[in-house]
Amino acid sequence: MFFASAGIGVVFALMSALLLKHVDLRKNPSLEFGLMLVFTYAPYVLAEGIQLSVCKNMDDESFDSTKDQEYLDCLTSIRQPVNWESAAERKYFYSQCCSFIGRWESRLQNLREIFAREEIDWLLRMCVRSGPIELISSVIRAGYKDEPDLDKDGKPLLLCTTAVHDMIGLNSCDAVSTLRKLFEIYNNFNVNYVSESGLTHFHVACKYGCEDIVEKFLEHGQDPNCHVQRAKVDPPLHMSLVLGHNKVAELLLRRGADPNLVDAMESTALHHTLYQLDDDWVEKFFEICDDMQVTLQIDIPEMGWTPLHVAVMGDLRKGTEFLLRRGANPNAVNPLQGRTPLHIICQWNHQAKIFFEICDDMQHTIQIDVQDEKGWTPLHLALFGGHRELAEMLLRRGANPNLATEEGLTPLHVISRCNIDDDIVEVFFKICDEIQQALEINALDNMGNTSLHLALRKGNEMSVESLLRRGVDPNIANKEGSTPLHEICLRDHDDDLVKIFFEINKEKNQTVQIDSSDKFGRTPLNLAVTNLMPNTVDVLLDRGADLSSFVFPNYSNFCNTLNKKCINWDNLRLASGILVVVERLENREYQLNWNDALTIVKLFDDYRFSEKSWNLEECFNDQNFTIRAKKIIIIPSLSLYDLIQLRPEEEEKLLTYTNYFEIERLNNLDKIPGEHFDACISHLCEKMSRRYFQRLALDPLRELSRDRLPILCYQKIIEELKNEDLFKICQAGELLAKENGAKICETVSKATVSQDMFIFQTCKTRLNLTNCDIIHDNSSSNEAKNIQREAQKITSLILYTLAAVRRVQYIIILPGIRIDGCLLSFMPSRDRAAAAAAREFILVAAAAAAAGHNICRKPVAGGIDFCS
Repeated sequence: MFFASAGIGVVFALMSALLLKHVDLRKNPSLEFGLMLVFTYAPYVLAEGIQLSVCKNMDDESFDSTKDQEYLDCLTSIRQPVNWESAAERKYFYSQCCSFIGRWESRLQNLREIFAREEIDWLLRMCVRSGPIELISSVIRAGYKDEPDLDKDGKPLLLCTTAVHDMIGLNSCDAVSTLRKLFEIYNNFNVNYVSESGLTHFHVACKYGCEDIVEKFLEHGQDPNCHVQRAKVDPPLHMSLVLGHNKVAELLLRRGADPNLVDAMESTALHHTLYQLDDDWVEKFFEICDDMQVTLQIDIPEMGWTPLHVAVMGDLRKGTEFLLRRGANPNAVNPLQGRTPLHIICQWNHQAKIFFEICDDMQHTIQIDVQDEKGWTPLHLALFGGHRELAEMLLRRGANPNLATEEGLTPLHVISRCNIDDDIVEVFFKICDEIQQALEINALDNMGNTSLHLALRKGNEMSVESLLRRGVDPNIANKEGSTPLHEICLRDHDDDLVKIFFEINKEKNQTVQIDSSDKFGRTPLNLAVTNLMPNTVDVLLDRGADLSSFVFPNYSNFCNTLNKKCINWDNLRLASGILVVVERLENREYQLNWNDALTIVKLFDDYRFSEKSWNLEECFNDQNFTIRAKKIIIIPSLSLYDLIQLRPEEEEKLLTYTNYFEIERLNNLDKIPGEHFDACISHLCEKMSRRYFQRLALDPLRELSRDRLPILCYQKIIEELKNEDLFKICQAGELLAKENGAKICETVSKATVSQDMFIFQTCKTRLNLTNCDIIHDNSSSNEAKNIQREAQKITSLILYTLAAVRRVQYIIILPGIRIDGCLLSFMPSRDRAAAAAAREFILVAAAAAAAGHNICRKPVAGGIDFCS
């Protein structure tokens, strides 16, 4: 073997010399580095192959001393070239060793002939950190046992970090079995190696519950507290308790471990015992301490928490009783949070009855109104959790029902702002009556809210009723100027709460200030409209809300509402909500002005309630959609499938805005297949709102065209337009009014020919109408020019009106007029009647073309007749 390795070395030395002779490595630094690696490790690799082949050929059955020597030589040859100071070489050696040492059995009798003790320790530590664990078994089979280094006095040197210390951070399922194997190597229990942090072998054995090993350490005189100067580790007793190794903990306690020592977190053994949430073990722990005549310090805090805090938090009946009967302070305050054990009990509703009974037996005086760092008393916490029996117990023991937190919340505020809608408020009032405890019923929190404000905000009907009947003032305004009625109108739900509010106040002869404004100038009616609450709007108007001073919400007000509600509301509910509150106002003879109407137009446009038409044919081609649509009920006897196929005039007779708003969503509309949901909702929005916007766009269309068409023509035009087109007509009317610096009606009455052209050019530019124009005839006759001038005045208006909705392309040629490909003859005439008839023909033809009708002309006596 030696000669083989030497031969390989000579060969590589010769190769190195030849290469260095012919290659300038200064010009090839990367080549230099590569050659260094090859010449450094290649001999080892080749030697390993030879060595492993030798090892492989060793027949287990024919093993003898000669083979044993060859095996040792093989391992020695791997070890000898390694520079132990080099981390890279050590790691490479470890990889060789792992593949080689797996073949070990009970052959190697003395590893110390090959490796130093420190080297074996390093191999074992690498094994624990990186694996394989089998290496430990191989070392055990080799018969290796650790022998400590000695100082000059012959005593073991204990400061040494071993593989046992490295086990402390492992949580694998086989950690205990691995640790036990290591203790077969480090089996001198007189020697308790300690790391630089103060961790010892004894600590590790306690942490992993190795009871027999702990016993051996103790038999050899190990101190169960394992005091180490400047140690940064917890006591062994604490370590055993953390992972629930209670037998080890009992062993340590019975050998004298101090249960009153604290760990790095200031926890005692009693804290860790209670953390196990095992009442039987808690009882056993106290019994052992009694047997050992150890006095437990039961009020030592851990981060401010005493053992009694921990016991009541863990709902430990026996633990709580043992601690209280042994003198634990029931009023101990956690300095970080200001909470007593009673705060914990009331927060979680744990062991309150036992707590009070034992304290009474022990004649402990309980401070029942202690306030924590935020000012909360146990009564606040009990009421916040809805623990009515516990709250009653506290009240009957003298708890103050009027104490306020840092936020100004009294217990009554706390009940009122909870989501629990039951009779707890009424129970609270009855108990206070029985114990003759006066309540500050109109107490205000830091924001100026009464308990009624908070109850209404949460929609707790029973609480609201109890508070009103007890005399809470229904007109108190908070710091934002909001009264309880404002709070009702700010809610997300349009339910019967507003009716209950008014009915109870009427019974008690309490006058409600129905038109009061908050600091933003909003009345309850304004808020109800803004928040799309049609039922509340009706109730407010029935109760006398002043509609004459009502200010319709502006665009930003509605946006705030829609942005909040769009999370839970679909577009159909939002769109119908807007129109239904408008309808409720109009039913009470409220007239929206043009700016109010434009607000609605802008909302529908910006929130895309009426998107461009979806392809509903895809929905009907989907059999799954058809089946589901027939099962979705819009109103009795009308399914979604039927509604989609209804013509607008039929739909208008069957459904109101309220019907759309109140369509059942749960287990009904939500059955629409997801891929078709948006298409259906958009279609329903378009269908539902169409009649409103047709009515809204009629006046702007007439005014934009100087009202020169019969009303029937305008209606025909509007019937053919979609909501998107109607929006543009409304917006164009407003645009025109702004351009002229006057209202639309004023613009119409004072228009001139030059204004007509100005209107056309301005709107063409603003609306990007690139597909329409006026083309002038080259005729130079005065008569033709007069006709051109007259026709231009009329046709420019019609052109703008029709082009504004971007339906078709219109080209006007004078004296002939072409509208959407239909050439119309316009013959000049000195007869005023004939000229008027011709002009009327142009207007009707333009309107009809926009509506998709064909127009023909036939002469009749006294004028021109039209048929379509």
